[in-house]
Amino acid sequence: MNRIGIIANPQKPKAKETLKKLVSYLNRKRKSIILDEASARLIKRSQLRVRDNRAYQRCDLIIALGGDGTLLRTVRMLKGREVPILGVNLGGLGFLTEVTLGELYGTLSNVLAGRYRLEERMGLEATLYRGKKRITSSLALNDCVITKGVLSRLIRLDAFIGKEYLTTYAADGLIISTSTGSTAHSLSAGGPIVHPGIPAIILTPICPHTLSNRPLIVSGEEEIRIRIASPHPDVALTLDGQEVIKLRERDVIQIRKAPFKVRLIVPRKKSYYQILRKKLKWGGMT
Repeated sequence: MNRIGIIANPQKPKAKETLKKLVSYLNRKRKSIILDEASARLIKRSQLRVRDNRAYQRCDLIIALGGDGTLLRTVRMLKGREVPILGVNLGGLGFLTEVTLGELYGTLSNVLAGRYRLEERMGLEATLYRGKKRITSSLALNDCVITKGVLSRLIRLDAFIGKEYLTTYAADGLIISTSTGSTAHSLSAGGPIVHPGIPAIILTPICPHTLSNRPLIVSGEEEIRIRIASPHPDVALTLDGQEVIKLRERDVIQIRKAPFKVRLIVPRKKSYYQILRKKLKWGGMT
């Protein structure tokens, strides 16, 4: 691994100090380093800055310094290129950024020596159709969320699995998530925790009017279609909390497995269940 990209969240208190030390460490290792504009500006290293995000798609490794939001932004910048990502947590909950700051250099040393474990995660591809016209298509690792704005009126969403009608949700919204995203927005709405190695899609209604509308897990091979079934002045589709697309009545959102895998580097000695225990404070762990 010779060409390494770094994406840092400048809002994190430890970002500047951590980024400076990390760049110095990689320089001593004689690695080629690129930084996004915000990261380069944070440590005043304009010579490392790249203006075109496509440069990250040619990296051998990307280090995301921040939290889960930083890692999700990294995934979107890659646009489907399966570049390994090392997520480093600079504070906060973080299920995707599994490496703590204290573990950074030990883990990175192993990664550069080829001693690491790689997990491949399923993503989602969401395509918006308006009538017969394809409007846009975008990618998500965690979830695609259809929600209403500030008005208290419920929205009605016709849901189809493949060619079969499932139900019409009358709710504040609907979360369509991957197994990876099951510990994100879906979990806060009462959805199940699903091991990220299971290729599944989870439909979790937000505050459904009908109490029998419970979260549903389907195969990752299924195609989900959601139709906006009622007029509402403020309905939107949000992808990974990063991109917002305004929706209209009768719009159809087609959601299916993305045509690529997200490749995450994870610590060799950490298991998913250990992370759950720690993050969710199960069994009295803090």
